[in-house]
Amino acid sequence: MPIEYKVYGCKFKCGYRHKSNIKDIEEHEKICWYNPDNKTCITCAHGSIVHDYCDHPELPGGDTEHWLYRECKINSELEFENNIYKQPIKPKVNCKNWEPKEE
Repeated sequence: MPIEYKVYGCKFKCGYRHKSNIKDIEEHEKICWYNPDNKTCITCAHGSIVHDYCDHPELPGGDTEHWLYRECKINSELEFENNIYKQPIKPKVNCKNWEPKEE
């Protein structure tokens, strides 16, 4: 007979791994970047991620360099430094210019 147990996930659907301890999930939700109460770029109407690239025909195979960065549509000083492609880009938290995204 299989043993059943309950697992919990983040209510903001951020992808944080599921846990059997609800207290761990509640602690995570307090600091989750997808929680609108934390006023992050992810939940802001002004925040976006820019996908950029540069072709290098001078290299053998003509490789293309890719990178991502986060930017704010209303305040250029909030642009984050370029990051290497596929690495996490931390959003700003508790931003004074934060406005909720339209759903």
